[in-house]
Amino acid sequence: MKETLNSFLQIENVDFALFINGKWGSGKTYFIKTELSKILIPYKMKQFYFTVNGISNSSELHELITSKCLSNYFTPEKIPLFGKTRDRISTFLKSLSSANNILKALKFSDFHFPNSTIIIIDDVERISPNYNYDEF
Repeated sequence: MKETLNSFLQIENVDFALFINGKWGSGKTYFIKTELSKILIPYKMKQFYFTVNGISNSSELHELITSKCLSNYFTPEKIPLFGKTRDRISTFLKSLSSANNILKALKFSDFHFPNSTIIIIDDVERISPNYNYDEF
């Protein structure tokens, strides 16, 4: 699997996805969470991991994606301030991720840089059976 991922990461302008399939409990998520980050180091790529378990509509999916993007880009370590000021800004930014109006205004494309980002969508088989794929 590592060889396949390395080959995939070397392709420029990728217009397809990889699908990792396996039985429940076979270690797919474990592999993604532990090994993929090591594979991405030489490529200097950011990893966005989302689980869609229980997502029932495109609004929930949009909120999940944008809040994850916000939390990935705006972490305390990435704010170039010190001490309490950094902590206050971090707290404020975390509160933004739960503000619906802000999340609705943002788009995934505001955070996705195809040459430096890999997107992982986990638990696709666990998305709500009521999800309307035509909505998104």
